[in-house]
Amino acid sequence: MEKQKRHLVHFTSYRYLLRLVSTCIAFLLIPCVVMLYSTMHHSYRKLREESASYYLSLTKNFSDLFVNELNDLIRVSTQINYDSRNSSKEAYALGPEYLMQSPYFFSEASDAISLYSSNANNTLLGVYYPDQDWLITNAHKYSAASFVSDYLEIHDSAISSQIQALLTETVQNSDQKIHMYSLFSQNHYPQSLLVTVSTYLGNNHSPSVLLYQLNRSSLPTRFLISAESENLQFGIYDGTTQKLLLTSGKKNLELSECTLSFDPSSGHTGLISSLVHEDRDYTVFTIYDETLNYYYAAVSPYDEVYHSGLKYFHTMQFVLGGSIVLLLVLLMLSIFINYKPIYFLFRKLNPHTGDEKLDEINTISMAIDTMTDELNELNNLLKDYFLENILSGKQVSDALCRRLGIDTHAGKYRVYTLSRINLNTEERTSLVGDIRARFQTSSFITDILTQNITVIICLLPEEAPPGLTEYIQKRLSESHPEAILREGSTVDSINTLRESWLSCRPDEYDGKYPEQQKGKNTAVSQKTAQLAQDILEYLQENFCDPALNQASVADHFSISIYTLSRLFKNQFGFGFAEFISSQRVEYARHLLLTTDCTISQIAQMVGLPNANYFSKLFKASTGLSPSKYRDSLER
Repeated sequence: MEKQKRHLVHFTSYRYLLRLVSTCIAFLLIPCVVMLYSTMHHSYRKLREESASYYLSLTKNFSDLFVNELNDLIRVSTQINYDSRNSSKEAYALGPEYLMQSPYFFSEASDAISLYSSNANNTLLGVYYPDQDWLITNAHKYSAASFVSDYLEIHDSAISSQIQALLTETVQNSDQKIHMYSLFSQNHYPQSLLVTVSTYLGNNHSPSVLLYQLNRSSLPTRFLISAESENLQFGIYDGTTQKLLLTSGKKNLELSECTLSFDPSSGHTGLISSLVHEDRDYTVFTIYDETLNYYYAAVSPYDEVYHSGLKYFHTMQFVLGGSIVLLLVLLMLSIFINYKPIYFLFRKLNPHTGDEKLDEINTISMAIDTMTDELNELNNLLKDYFLENILSGKQVSDALCRRLGIDTHAGKYRVYTLSRINLNTEERTSLVGDIRARFQTSSFITDILTQNITVIICLLPEEAPPGLTEYIQKRLSESHPEAILREGSTVDSINTLRESWLSCRPDEYDGKYPEQQKGKNTAVSQKTAQLAQDILEYLQENFCDPALNQASVADHFSISIYTLSRLFKNQFGFGFAEFISSQRVEYARHLLLTTDCTISQIAQMVGLPNANYFSKLFKASTGLSPSKYRDSLER
C-alpha cells in the first residue's frame, strides 16, 4: 500500500507534463488522425464508387449492344419478308406458295437460308412454317419435333415440348417480335440461345418463324473485356425466374445466388449485389430491361472489381500508420523540447514535503514567490537605509553596499517628494516599471510613516536622462491632478541622498524621523499604534480570504507595502506573512480537531486553495502533515 502511494505521489508530481501530453494528444494527434482517416475513407469510398460506376457502365453498354444484336435480327427478318415477295431475290424461294409448287424447290429454300445466314452477323438456323409443320434449315427439312431431336440432338421430351411451344407462341404472339429459349447441355451449361422472330413470307403473307441461334461468340463483349478483366463475364438472365439464359464466360452464376433480391417492380435500372460461388466472392452489376423482361449482368471476382481500391486502401493504411508514428515522434519531440526546461527547473526546485509533493507549476510558482519575498525583503532593507540616510544622515558602509547589491552602481542619485496623495500598490509598481523601461533607471517608492509624504528615489545612469521629471509629473497628473511633485538635486552617492532630500522636502515637514521622536510627539506615536491595531483587527477578521495579501491590505489602509511591513516589525516584532500563516495554521488545527472535512476542504476554508502548499505550510509550522496531525489527535 505504501509503495502504491509513493507511485501515486510520483505520478501526480508531473501533472503539468500529463496535461501537456493529454492536450497535445487531444488537440493535435487525435484531430490529425481523424482527418487522415476521414480523407482515406472518403477517397476509398469515391474510388469504389467510380469502380462500381465503371462496371455498371460496362453492363449498360453490354445490354445496349445485345439489344442492337436483336434489332439486327429484326432488321434481317424484315429484309427477308420484303425479299420473299420479290421474284428476283433469293428469299422469294422461302415463300410457302413457292415451296409447295414442287418438292425439289426445298433445296432452293435451303440455299437462300445459307445465303442470309452468311450475310448476317448471327446464325440463321432455319424457317418454320406452322401451317405445314415444316422447319427448313440450310440442309434439310424437319418437322418441329424432328428438328429438336435430330438437329439439336435433344431427346428430353420436356425440353422438346418447350421448344415446340416456343415456335407456336411466336406465331400466336406476333406483336412480340422476339422470343428466346436457352439451350443447356447435360451439365446445364448455357451453350446457346434460340431466338425466334415472327414474320410473314410470300405474297400470301403466310405467318412464319425465323429461327436464329446465338452462342457465346455471338455476344457483343469483345470490345468490353480488357486484358486486365479477363475473369469478367457477361450474362443474360430471365427477368421472371432470374435463370441464366446465356453467358460469355465459363461459370454458371445464377442471380438467385445473390445476397440481394432483384425485384423488377422496384424500378431499379442498375443494381450491385454479391454472390459466393465455389468459395469465391463475386460482385454482380445488373441492368434490368423492362421492355424485354431481361436482366443483363456483369459478374467479376470481388478482388478484381475493387483491386485498385483495395490496393489504395492498403497503401493508405500503411501511410496512416506511418503518419501516426511520425506524428507521435514529432509530438514527443515537441513535448520534450518544450518540457525539458520546465523539468530541469522543477527538479532543481522540487521541495519534498513528507508524503506529498507539489507539481511542476506549483513548485516553480512557490520558488518565484520565495524569490519575490526575498527581493521584497531586500527592497525593504534598501528603503530602510535610504530613509535613514535621508532623514538622519546615517552612512551606509561599502560592505553593506556590496551586500545590498548597489556597489556596482556607477551613476548618480536623485530624490523626488510627492505630497497630498497616496499611491496604491498597482500605481507604484506601474510607475517603477515604466521608469525602468523608458529611462533605464531603477527607482524605489516609499513613504514616511504617518506622514502624507511619498519619496521616490532614483538610481540614475552616469548621464542623467532628460525628461525624467516631466514624465513622472505627467504620469501622476493623469490620475492625481492635485499631486505636488518636487525634484531634488542630483548627488553622486547613496550617502549624500540627504542633500537631495533637503532640496525637495515639503516646507511643512520638520525633518525628524518619527521613530526618533521617542515620546516627544505623543500624538504621532498614538496614531501609529492605532493604525497598527486597526490593521491587526482587520487581518484577524479576513485572514481566511484567499485574496488577502500585503498589497490588498496596504491599499485598504492607503499606505505602502513598505510602510505596512515596517509597521508590523516595529509594533509587533513579527512580519506580515508570518502573522497570516500562523493564523491560518492555528485555524486549520482547530478544524482538523472539530470537523470531518477533508484536507482539501480545510485548505479552502483557511484561505489556501492549493492543498499541497497548505500541507507544506502546516508541516513547516507543526512538524506533521495535516493527515498525520489528525491521526495523532484521534489516538
